[in-house]
Amino acid sequence: MNLLSSTLKLKLEGTKMTKKQLTTLERILTRNEQRGKPHAAYPSGDYSIYTDGSVAIVSKTAVDGITFTDRNDALGKMIIDNISNINNDYVLVSTPLDLSGWRKLVKTGKTITIEGAYMRSGKTVQHSGFYNPRLVLDALDSVGTGSKLHIGKWMNGFTALFVTPKDWGWDEPLPELFGFVLPTRKSN
Repeated sequence: MNLLSSTLKLKLEGTKMTKKQLTTLERILTRNEQRGKPHAAYPSGDYSIYTDGSVAIVSKTAVDGITFTDRNDALGKMIIDNISNINNDYVLVSTPLDLSGWRKLVKTGKTITIEGAYMRSGKTVQHSGFYNPRLVLDALDSVGTGSKLHIGKWMNGFTALFVTPKDWGWDEPLPELFGFVLPTRKSN
């Protein structure tokens, strides 16, 4: 079912999901379908996951008009465990969020480099990764205006991006809606 033909009455954290957010979820699910996977959300624990295999939008609230496919608790557990593991050192990115510049890069096939750094025991720890700008923009657009971008360890030397609402903080439970983006390749 086309997401845009469904009702636009989804409530997330007391606000309506915008048409832009719904359009972005539709684009993600269409890419999933192009990979031979279902045009549907994956129920996973307490969440619904809308993914194309490279970007995942994780929501505590189901989107009206989107069907569900087979339950995939391992997918949600993998994402949530990674974000929740303090050893993965997620930090706000230091790369300026050049959304208009990134939008121009989408059709070129170029990747963007995203970085973040912090101090631990007097030493600077830095994360960087190469990302598809379309996937990063889709995650930011799905989570909503003013979203924050965090970068941290994923696995085997890769980094991942965690996208949160603008008013979310690390001292709080995971947000009702967030994004997770995998890199295109390993950083040097």
